[in-house]
Amino acid sequence: MEKKCIILSSDVSPHHLKGFGETLLNQLDKSIMISLDTPSNELKKKIVEQKLQENNVVIDQKQIQALVEDSRNLCQLQAEISLLGFKKKFMM
Repeated sequence: MEKKCIILSSDVSPHHLKGFGETLLNQLDKSIMISLDTPSNELKKKIVEQKLQENNVVIDQKQIQALVEDSRNLCQLQAEISLLGFKKKFMM
């Protein structure tokens, strides 16, 4: 039998989740949980630079710093970089 793994992410612990059955919440409470801290601005900058390169987008250091400082999270950064890549490809 093939073993399978399910990975869930949430910004709250399992006992604060709403809309799930008690059995599932009990199972989640027994699972391995890790907490991820917000990345530093230095790490976010490295991620931005890598994502810009992957999306063939060139912006100056001032714009990179603005992206890093204004972003709430890495998903937002990725979305903004993807939008920049889209604009470059289809609107210029």
